[in-house]
Amino acid sequence: MPKKIPSMKSKRPARDPIIEEIFEAMEEKHTSITVIANKSGISKATLYKWRNGHTRRPQHITCKFALNTMGLDLGIVPLRNK
Repeated sequence: MPKKIPSMKSKRPARDPIIEEIFEAMEEKHTSITVIANKSGISKATLYKWRNGHTRRPQHITCKFALNTMGLDLGIVPLRNK
């Protein structure tokens, strides 16, 4: 009897941490998906996909637009000493 080969499908990787950061910022700024969508031009469907875990790696520029609507930006910052 042939040996069963394990499935090649891997578990879906966790979503990008930037998505968590964006939604935390939205909570802190009391901003809704609708407001972000209207101000940034990002579709509500895209933002809901981020929130519901259907997007694993969002585009950098899309994250930047979402953050810019809240007065925030993406950038390179020095590491803090721990």
